[in-house]
Amino acid sequence: MSLVWRLLATLAAGAILTALLVRTAPGYGSNERDLDIRRNGPASSQPSLPWWYSREFHAPIHQLVAQRAMPTALAVTGGLALAWLISLASALASTRWPSRTLENGAFAGAMLLQCLPAGLLALLLLVFGFRGALAVALALALALGPRVWQVSRAILAHAAASPCLLLARAQGFGPWRLIARRLLPLAAPELRALGAVSVTLAISLAIPLETILDVPGLGQLAWQAALSRDLPLLVQLMTLVTLVVVVAGELARSKSA
Repeated sequence: MSLVWRLLATLAAGAILTALLVRTAPGYGSNERDLDIRRNGPASSQPSLPWWYSREFHAPIHQLVAQRAMPTALAVTGGLALAWLISLASALASTRWPSRTLENGAFAGAMLLQCLPAGLLALLLLVFGFRGALAVALALALALGPRVWQVSRAILAHAAASPCLLLARAQGFGPWRLIARRLLPLAAPELRALGAVSVTLAISLAIPLETILDVPGLGQLAWQAALSRDLPLLVQLMTLVTLVVVVAGELARSKSA
């Protein structure tokens, strides 16, 4: 029951803070059409609409979310899976076959990718012909992969120095059995926590990436809602994002307990 109350309190706090930030921001109550100097006459006042209705798109918010949820879900899931697959495989390989040359090369590549903004990665993918949710997933993997690799490598290296692994080696465990039966279970709590953080980063990166790559997902919808000061749409989108982040964090915490 405490989990339910904590989840409800977090969602309520996220919705209230989002509403306060948008309501007190400069230009609230106007949109891009009102600020267009090519239009003559005063800005027309909008009629009062219910909180489940978008003022900018003139449609129920649940319909907008349902129409745009799938591209974002595919892009975020694919980007996270690709980033974790490559990063964890590289970290395990460096643990299994330590090599100073390969480690330095991987570290230099990871630092280079971390220095590149996600928007620049998206533009480079556009130049090479990638489009749609696939381009967003690849950009997410390129942006998240180096960070996941750097932290997971440190987690696995710390776990590899544990006395229980020395005992397993003394008991005759082979290298792959040692990784599967001892190393990964020992590092699992920290890796789950890293997974929850990577979900948060992926969702935040999806907003500019979908906007740059013109993917009709929830990230692009949030960007358009912010530009038009669509308070009901912004509050409900941020509540949805808060729900996903909190659930991911609670899952990582419950598994670690």
